[in-house]
Amino acid sequence: GVSNNVQLVVNMGAITTTAPQLKLQGSEDNVNWYDISTALTAVASSTVQITVSTVSSTFIRAIVSTA
Repeated sequence: GVSNNVQLVVNMGAITTTAPQLKLQGSEDNVNWYDISTALTAVASSTVQITVSTVSSTFIRAIVSTA
């Protein structure tokens, strides 16, 4: 299969409660999802990013794993 690099960049404003954690997930059928990144904790008033190299998933999504 084809491998790609995947990057998620989040520009976070103020956080008034728990800082959200974000993950990237991959899927071959858009039904069954698996983690392709570790959790990234957002930081108030800053930009954070996740980069994952050599991803061969057909579908990619970003999810909030903790909020």
